[in-house]
Amino acid sequence: MKKRYKIVVLLAVFSLLVSNSFADSSKLIRLKMYSRTAFVNENPIQMDVPPVEIQGRTMVPLRFISEQMGIKDIQYNPSNQEVQLRVPNTEAIGQENNLLRATNHLLVQQNRSFMDTIWGLKYERSSLTTISEMESKWTDFYKNGSYEIDNVDFKTGAGSLKIKAYPESVPCGLKSDLPITDLSRKGLRFYLKTPKWDDLSNFSIAFGASNGWSDYFVLDLKSYLRNPPDNEWIELILSRSSFKAFGSPSWEYITGIILRISAKTALPATAWIDGFSVFDTKGFGTVSFAFDRGYKSVITNALPLLKPYKYPGNLFVSTDTIGTNGYLKQEDIDYLSFLGWNIGGQSKSDLSVYSDLELKNQVGKISTFLQEKGYKGSRNFALPYGRYNKRIQDVIRNYFSTIRGNDSLNQPKEFLLSERINSQFINAGTTFDEIQQWINTAYTNGDWLILVFYGVEPLPLVDTDCRLEVFTRTLDYIQRFKIPVKTFDEQIYN
Repeated sequence: MKKRYKIVVLLAVFSLLVSNSFADSSKLIRLKMYSRTAFVNENPIQMDVPPVEIQGRTMVPLRFISEQMGIKDIQYNPSNQEVQLRVPNTEAIGQENNLLRATNHLLVQQNRSFMDTIWGLKYERSSLTTISEMESKWTDFYKNGSYEIDNVDFKTGAGSLKIKAYPESVPCGLKSDLPITDLSRKGLRFYLKTPKWDDLSNFSIAFGASNGWSDYFVLDLKSYLRNPPDNEWIELILSRSSFKAFGSPSWEYITGIILRISAKTALPATAWIDGFSVFDTKGFGTVSFAFDRGYKSVITNALPLLKPYKYPGNLFVSTDTIGTNGYLKQEDIDYLSFLGWNIGGQSKSDLSVYSDLELKNQVGKISTFLQEKGYKGSRNFALPYGRYNKRIQDVIRNYFSTIRGNDSLNQPKEFLLSERINSQFINAGTTFDEIQQWINTAYTNGDWLILVFYGVEPLPLVDTDCRLEVFTRTLDYIQRFKIPVKTFDEQIYN
C-alpha cells in the first residue's frame, strides 16, 4: 500500500501549516508548541527549531517534517528564495512534476494580504467622519503666500489643497470656518505632502475655539515628524494630546481650522494637504516600553527594575549585533522572551542606503530569524534612525505586520496605522517631568504611548542613553497611578 500525506503550504518561511499531530499508516509525529522536542512513534527527537504560533496559525519546521516523511532531497535557492522538496514517489504527494514548492516571496505576500484584511477589520475606515475634503471653503488668513486646489495630485475627493509660502519665514495660512464642532473625544486623520521637508521651517495645524482665534490648540508637525519622506503622500493619525493650548480653548467648541506653512530657505516652500477626518476615541490610555538596538543595559539595568512590577517589555534587535561587544547575547534575548517580552526586528544600518535587493535580503533575514526562534512580537519592526519612504515601507510590510518609527507623537489606540506606529524617544536630556506629562495626556485622551529607550545607564555614556534615575521614577509613577503597561502584540492584536 502506498502511503499518502497531506501537506499545506501557508504563511511561513520554510514552514508548513498542519495540525498539531498527523499520521500515515506507520508513523505518528507529535509536536508541542514552542518545544524543540518532537515525538515520532513516542520516541523523543530534538529539532533545530520549535513549532510556533504566528497570527493564530500553527507553524512547524519544514525540514524536520519532510525528513520524517521520507523526503530527503530538500534544497533552497537563495536567488528566488524558493524551497524545493523532491520526493521519490510522485503519487505520495500528488504533485505533477515530483516537486513541492514553498516560495518565500509568495508566502509573505499572502501574509501581507491576510494582515491587511485583519487590520482593516479592526481599524475600519468607515469609522471616519469627514471634516473637509479640502476642495473648498478656505480663505487666506495671513494674506501672504498663495494657495490653489490641485485637481491632479490628491488623495481623497476631487482635489487637494496646495499651499505655497514665500521666502524668509513669512507664513502662509489658510482658514476654514466650521459649525461648532465637538472634538473632545475624537482623533484626527489627514494626508500631507511636501517636495522637500528641509525647505519648511513650520508646518502647523490649529483649531480655534468658540471665542475665535484668541483661544486655540496648535501643533507644529515639523517639530515632531522625524525624517518624513520627501515628495510622498503620508497619512497621519493625531491625538488631541499632541496639541498645545493657547488662551482657554475647549475641544467641545471648535469653530475653525488654520493650516500654516513657512519657508526656511530663500526659495518658496510648497505643501499639499488632503482629507481631514475624525474618529471616535474612548477609554483611558496605555503605555509600552520599547528597547531598541539590543544593548546589554536592558538586562543589567532596566530588567531588574521592571521585574518587581511584572511589566513586560518590547525588544527590537538586529541579527548583526547579537553577541557582539556591548549588546545582548542570544541567551539574554531568549530569557526576555521567556519572561513574556515581545521580540521584534530592527536593522543595524539606515535602510535608506540599501539597494532594493540589499533591503529585501536584510529585512528578510531578520524576519526569518525571529520566526524560527518563535518569538512573540516577531511581526513588529522598528525603523533604524526613523528614516523611511514608500519603497522601504513596502519591503518591510512583506515580512512584518507593523512598522514603528520615531515620530515624537502618541496615537489614539482605537485607530492605528500599521506602517507608521508613533513613539516617544527617551535620551539623556529627557526629564521625568516631560515623561510625566506624556503619560498624563496619553492616559486622559485614550492614547497608546510608546516610550523608546536605547541604553539605560546611571550616568549616560552617550546622549542616547536614558538616565537610570529617570527610568526608575517613570516606573514608580506608572505603578502608583495604575497605568496599564502592554506589549505590542497585546495592544495591537487583542
